[in-house]
This record gives sequence, C-alpha cells and structure tokens, in this order.
Amino acid sequence: MTAGSILAPQVIPLRASIPGKAKHEIDTNTLVAIKSDSSAVTIYYTLDGSKPQLFRKFGSRDHTTFKYQEPITLPDGKITIKALAVTKDGRESAIVTRVFVVEYVTPNTDGSHEDNAEESLNVLCRQASYKHLWHLLQIVMIVFAAIVVVLSHLQAWEQADVSLPTPTPNLAEKKQQGTQTIGLFYPSSKLLEQQSHRLASQKKQQNKISHPKVTAISPGQGYWRQQLAHICAHLRSYAQNNLEFRSVVGEPQLGRVRAAESRQLLREVGPEGQGQPFLVEQLIDEGADPNCTDGAGPPALTLAVLNKHPQVIPVLVQKGADIDRQSGRLKNTALHEALSLGLGGLGCIEALLRCNASIKKENAHGLTACDMALKSGNDQIMSLFAGKLG
Repeated sequence: MTAGSILAPQVIPLRASIPGKAKHEIDTNTLVAIKSDSSAVTIYYTLDGSKPQLFRKFGSRDHTTFKYQEPITLPDGKITIKALAVTKDGRESAIVTRVFVVEYVTPNTDGSHEDNAEESLNVLCRQASYKHLWHLLQIVMIVFAAIVVVLSHLQAWEQADVSLPTPTPNLAEKKQQGTQTIGLFYPSSKLLEQQSHRLASQKKQQNKISHPKVTAISPGQGYWRQQLAHICAHLRSYAQNNLEFRSVVGEPQLGRVRAAESRQLLREVGPEGQGQPFLVEQLIDEGADPNCTDGAGPPALTLAVLNKHPQVIPVLVQKGADIDRQSGRLKNTALHEALSLGLGGLGCIEALLRCNASIKKENAHGLTACDMALKSGNDQIMSLFAGKLG
C-alpha cells in the first residue's frame, strides 16, 4: 500500500455469528457500524446504492448521502450500502459496497436476541425456498402441457364440425292453392312445406343457442412468446409477495460460478500476483468464488496470508470468504498460518483480527491461535491478542 493512502472503510454488522445464516443476512434490530482504520477521517454513506456526494446539503430531499456518526439500523429488504472516507484536506478513499438482506422483526426493547426456535424456523424456511422454486416450475410445465393438449383437441373438433344441410323446398310446377269450405280450411302442400321448413330452421337455431361452439382462450393469443411472458409475469408476482423467495433467487452463489475468474483470483493472491484489492473485488463481482481452492490447496484467503497480501483480506471477507475455514493436513485457519510466519505475518495478523477472526478455533493438534501467540514469545504479537481479549 502506498504511503499516505486512505484505507477504505469497513461495513460491519454488530451481531454474533448465527448458525444457518449468511453474514449478509441480518434483521431490523441489528446495528451496522462503519469504521476506517485511517485516523482523522469523516465517513459518508448512502443506503440506495448510489455514490456518496459530498458537495450538496446533506439530508435534503434530492440527496441521499449521510454523514456517519454512530451505528445505524436498516429497513427491511435488500439494502446496498456505499461508504467512503474523506480527510480534512479533501482526499478520498475507495468506495466500499456492502449488500445486506434485512428481515423485519419486532423491535427488542431489552436488547435480547431471538430464541433458538425462531432461528431454526428461519433456516428451514430458507432451505424450503429451493423446493418452492422447483415445485412452481413443475406446475408451470404441467399447465403449459395441458394447454397444448386442449388446443390440439379443439382444433380437431373444429375440423370435424359439419353443418347440417339446408333442406331445399320441392317447388312444384303446378300452382297449388288452399281450399276452404264452411268453417274449415285445408292448406295446400306448398304451405305445409313452408311451415315444416320454418320449424326445422327454428329447431336448428335453438340447438345453436343451447350448444354454443367451444373456442380456445389463450392469454398469449396463440403466440408462444406472449405465452411465456404470461408465465413469467406469474413468477414475478410470486417473487414480489415472497421476501424469502426473493432473497434465495438473489443469492450470488445461486448461479454457476465461472471457473476462469476463480483461477485468476487464486493467481492474483498467489506468489505470482500483486494482491491488488480493486482487482480482487472486480473478479469476485464478475463471478469468482471468494472461497475457491486449487484442488487440494488452501482457499483464497489462506493463500493471500501465505503470500503476505494483507491488503486483500478485508475485501475477501466482505465479499463472503469464510475467515475461519480450516485447510491442509494440520487443519489450520488463516490466523494459524499468519502466526506461523512470525513477524513477517504481522500485517496479516492485524487484518484478520480486525475482521473478527476466531482466536479460539483449534487445529488438528488442539492448538488455538491464542496458544500459538503465547508460544511465539513476541511482544508485538502478544499485544495484539491482549487487545483482542480486552
């Protein structure tokens, strides 16, 4: 890192780790802190994903940039926080982006967390969302197949529909007239034929009214593109009314992670790379897995520690890297590996402790990071752990 540069601020939720929940999933009672390791800086942030603007009146209706003073709470939904640090002479740090999925809960007046039963229910609901999506797709396919079958049958019925022939009157060359005697009238054969023809036409008209012709009703008017648009509209409506379904669909790891970006990420934090934070963040945004490994090798975070790239550790953790993941034959975490480097890993030790790495997780030999720090006998390392232990 160049001399005089400003460290980017960190957006950290102030809550304990909850089993079954991702680090970006919080509730409306969770406080979110924004801090910078650079001294004498002011932090500005936005909650709508826009870039913080520093040259307008803060809090105005057309401006969404706020000055950070104390930990804040977020409204429910998917919230994108962007923050930057500014010195008194106008120098700015890099903009940090952090996305949270906030779930609304009843405010806790006593500050207590939710009980274990509610946490277990949230985990089950999140797992069931994948099944909901699959069941919904199955129902859509069944309905689509039924529509196709009904349309084919209706088309066959229309082709087989043959109208009855209209009876033609037998016109006689001989002119016929009715006769009448005293009190009696005898109609002619032509008049009788006209009456029978009129009765037959009335009966046919009644049959048309009582048995109307069946026609197909298509929401897409018979065009497959419009049919698919109608189905997608139903999916959008379901997603808008289901917060859990939206959060599952919006998971970054739900799609296929591209292997090329993951290999480039490992190369950047490896011995041949320079460990540039902006490049690591760009690779993860383009689809690289922050927890990727090269076969049986260590994950990206441990690889950055082994190659002494402390500047990329906050970026990897903010993008979802498991800071306490164990790897290798000794089952060491990234903090274990940093302690094994001695004073050469001092920068990595500071960065990992700032990101709340566990100092009590044991490796295959039953040693915690705190045990290794005490065994090192180094005053600087032990002072860091003493500050962590309070």
